[in-house]
Amino acid sequence: MHRWLTVLLAFTMLVLGASMVFSQTKPASGAQYLTVQDVEKITGLQGVKLVPANPSKGAGGDLNFANKDGELILMVQRMLNSDMLYSQTKKMKDAVKADIEGVGDAAFTGPAGNLQYFVTFKKGKGSGSAATFLTFTGTRLPLDQVKKVAQQIASGM
Repeated sequence: MHRWLTVLLAFTMLVLGASMVFSQTKPASGAQYLTVQDVEKITGLQGVKLVPANPSKGAGGDLNFANKDGELILMVQRMLNSDMLYSQTKKMKDAVKADIEGVGDAAFTGPAGNLQYFVTFKKGKGSGSAATFLTFTGTRLPLDQVKKVAQQIASGM
């Protein structure tokens, strides 16, 4: 469990750091690259809400989504002019479970171990990630849905 928390913390810190360093690559206000309707269609959930970024509450992505009960279900990030999300995460110890196809130019799931909760990819000069949140029994969204979210983000880059 300690290793999972270490990888989760490192991944979160990478996303937060990247968010601050590359803030100019964030979408302009209102220019969302993933909508509530997209998330509802992919997940089958109703009542999904876009929540403001608040890293102290776990909402550290460009866009953060919660279910109808207010529980965070999805955190997404993209960088249009940097592959940093992909390249730096790929270098982290125990961050990669498996390379996958069908998302951008290259992608992988992580972290290593029995429970994966994020997909990180690169496309052209950019990169992105989609991550769900852990619960006591698993993850809030299945990995195949997280992959579909990553595909949606990559398709718009």
